[in-house]
Amino acid sequence: MLLSTAATAGDLEANVAQCRAYETERTTLVATGVDADMQKGPEWARSNLPANRLQQIMRYIHLDEQLKFRCPEVFASAAVKAEEERARQEALEAKRWAERLAEFAKNPMLPERKPVTMARAKPQPAPPGPPLPERATR
Repeated sequence: MLLSTAATAGDLEANVAQCRAYETERTTLVATGVDADMQKGPEWARSNLPANRLQQIMRYIHLDEQLKFRCPEVFASAAVKAEEERARQEALEAKRWAERLAEFAKNPMLPERKPVTMARAKPQPAPPGPPLPERATR
């Protein structure tokens, strides 16, 4: 029983090291833009990418499958990290909005005035001079 426990611990350490190696290699491939090439589709890739780039995409897919199958804790921790980052971004955005609202409460904007139109303008006084003769009405 002791021997199998030691063997299991050694296998577990080897598995963790292999998972780290897979994750490192996958990160390197992502940095080269493999995932952006994959999003354009297989037909585009076949006609536009060289053979070595297609091999990199195949390796990326293989690593992704190995990580999902053999190292689920990597994806679980990545999902937790992504959720924490999203929550942090939401908190920062809420803080920015609160600061903007506080600033607005201190210095509210004045209402926009309506433009002065001829109807609202003050009547101009009549030019000086003799009055005009009045016409007779019917």
